[in-house]
Amino acid sequence: MKTRLSMIAAAVSLFFAANAAMALTIAPTFFKVKGDDAKVMITALENSGLQEQSSIESSFFQADEAFCENSTRLKTCQFSVGGGLFVATDVDDTDAFIKVLRKNAALSRAVEGGRRWELRNLECSTRFDLVKRQLVSTCTFEQ
Repeated sequence: MKTRLSMIAAAVSLFFAANAAMALTIAPTFFKVKGDDAKVMITALENSGLQEQSSIESSFFQADEAFCENSTRLKTCQFSVGGGLFVATDVDDTDAFIKVLRKNAALSRAVEGGRRWELRNLECSTRFDLVKRQLVSTCTFEQ
C-alpha cells in the first residue's frame, strides 16, 4: 500500500512538472518594431479601417489578435478587435505587414502553399518626441 501511494505521488508530481515545463516553452515572445517598419504597420492598420484611439501624448491602434497568411492562393491579414470584430488589409498592405513580421523574426507556421503568422496584443502608436522634435512610431506584438 505504501509503495502504491508513493507511485501515485510520483506520477502526480511528474504530471505537474511536465505541465510547468510546457508552460515555460510556450511563453509569449514580445516583439518591438520601430521607425519605418512601425510606420508600415500603422499604414496597414489605418487602411484596414481599424479605429484609431488617442491619448494626451500619442495616437495608437490596438488589436486583440492578428492573423496573417501568405500563400500562392491567399494573401491576407485580419485583425480582431473587441473580441470578434475582424477587419482586413488589402494585398499591398498585407505584403508590407508580412515583410515587417519576417524582418523582426516573428514565428510563422506552414499552411497549405504558404505561411501563417498569429499575433496577439498588437499595439502601434505614434507620438511626438520633444527631444528629437519628430514623430516616433513604435509597434509591439506578442506571439
